[in-house]
Amino acid sequence: MFKKFLSAALATTLIVAGACLPGGVNAAGSWENTDRGWMYKVSDGVYASNEYIDGWWIGEDGIQSYSAQASWKKDSTGWWYGDTTGWYAKNTSYKIDGVWYWFNSKGYIYEKGWINGTGGWWYQYEDGSYAANEWVDGYWLSADGYWTYKPQAQWYKDSEGWYYMDSSGYYEKGGAVKIDGKVYWFDDRGYLKEYTILVPSSTAQATVSVTISADQKATAVNEMNALFSATIEKGIFKELTINGTKRTISNKDGVIYVDDKTLNAYVTDAVSKDANVSFNFNLKTTELLAGISLTDVSKYINYVKIGDVTFTNVKSENGISFDVNGTSYKGSNQDGALYVSGNVSEADWVKSLVNAGAIEKNTPITY
Repeated sequence: MFKKFLSAALATTLIVAGACLPGGVNAAGSWENTDRGWMYKVSDGVYASNEYIDGWWIGEDGIQSYSAQASWKKDSTGWWYGDTTGWYAKNTSYKIDGVWYWFNSKGYIYEKGWINGTGGWWYQYEDGSYAANEWVDGYWLSADGYWTYKPQAQWYKDSEGWYYMDSSGYYEKGGAVKIDGKVYWFDDRGYLKEYTILVPSSTAQATVSVTISADQKATAVNEMNALFSATIEKGIFKELTINGTKRTISNKDGVIYVDDKTLNAYVTDAVSKDANVSFNFNLKTTELLAGISLTDVSKYINYVKIGDVTFTNVKSENGISFDVNGTSYKGSNQDGALYVSGNVSEADWVKSLVNAGAIEKNTPITY
């Protein structure tokens, strides 16, 4: 009954579009044309291999040499993945845009639900990804995605609140855990904590201030590239201010440029002249929320300003945390909404964002 109630509560809060194309997010990397050929750099010194990215197969040596490009396709039966030669994946698994997918003997990805594979039972979501480090239908799925832990859990309620416990007596406490596709917070005693769902407006803008020092350049540029790659569509130009001067930033086939230089080259030149490079730019709040969740760019953020509200100490480790008016908050990005621990619906900063039109919905959930 609890799960049915929860689903109904969330359904009234979040509006989700129709079926989505399967696929992960390659926000953490970028293509590089090296002396050996095209390679996909995931992070410093790490390159992708034995996987598909943007439809291109990258071999074991990390080189994209196979000329046929693949893409997702859908018919009345389901989703499948094939390339321009007519080949399609079947009876195997592939890593595609950062997510592992399993294909049956006819080439279709498995439908949502429990699957008994060669390694044991696992659970697949609608987008083709599998559950891991979470509870589904009361069963714990480990990091490799398989169900090996036998005790089954369920929701319980006593005079003090809801808690989640399995048949061995173990119960969740002191942190966040994913249960049936949603993240829940539990206090140190194991009781479910209340939270507030803040749905950002699709048009509201956030001003972001980022500073990169010379010793941070290598890692910071990767995160900035990831953020802009995830939020600026190819061929689109945006303005930003760097060290007080207005510049144009663009996404050219997945490579981020500042004016006529790559972001990496621009920052390299800038830090050789100044101790720090300061960026100030605007993003939609929805883009920023997604970007912070998918990258580590928050390490370099000085502040984020939305309307009259300034967020400081923004971090994306174990969810999203931030300070407003001297008070610290914790939350997470779920389905494009910010879930903030506790009932903050009457907080001055939340009211200010609602009045400014930056938040479409502000719903406290209490159990």
